[in-house]
Amino acid sequence: MTEKNKIKSKIKVGDMAGIACPICLTELVIREFAHASTLEEHVFAPNDLPSLKPMCGCSKKTCKAHMDDLLWLHSGDCFRNHRNVDYGFIRNNDGAIPSIQRSINATQMEEERLQKKLNLYFVQFQTEWVCEANEMGKVTSRKFKKISIILRERNGHYVYYIPGIESLLYDIRSFIQALERYKDDENTYWLLESFKKAINRKWNYRLFHWWIWKYYSELAEEIGAKR
Repeated sequence: MTEKNKIKSKIKVGDMAGIACPICLTELVIREFAHASTLEEHVFAPNDLPSLKPMCGCSKKTCKAHMDDLLWLHSGDCFRNHRNVDYGFIRNNDGAIPSIQRSINATQMEEERLQKKLNLYFVQFQTEWVCEANEMGKVTSRKFKKISIILRERNGHYVYYIPGIESLLYDIRSFIQALERYKDDENTYWLLESFKKAINRKWNYRLFHWWIWKYYSELAEEIGAKR
């Protein structure tokens, strides 16, 4: 039995999806099956064929989502051809209701809304916030994180100023997350990235590279990493 038939034996086209359209609140129905890529699959396995998933659409014929063939995954991810069309999404959020993606969208939009900038030409100061939202898209918490410093380069472009210690801690956290992911599904992509020698030779990158090869050299050999 093929992968598509295995899925269809449990879920069929026309079944109710258990999530609602973020335009008219009509419950979505399964329209088709497709190898649609989620953000996680795109980031962690960019070269792999995405898994087969049911795609859900709005059943209300007068809804813009139905007329323009907008589709959603059960996770709430929206697939549409026209990004610049105003469909009238509730709270301007295209994530299905309720869904993880709707929560993610609401979080990002609130963090951007709270963000403030002070531009002094050669340097910018920018407030950063951490927010949380539920699967209905309602923001449940807002916490101030830090003030970021953004420097203006000679070519007129702005770049974030990241202290060396902050960058070092970030690399260590990213490596630990990649290691946990490797233990779960044997995905080596991000581990191999961690073992690569950084082009930037500042002290924090050199320290991280020394630490990872000194204490995880056996792991590097196991996954085929090179200096």
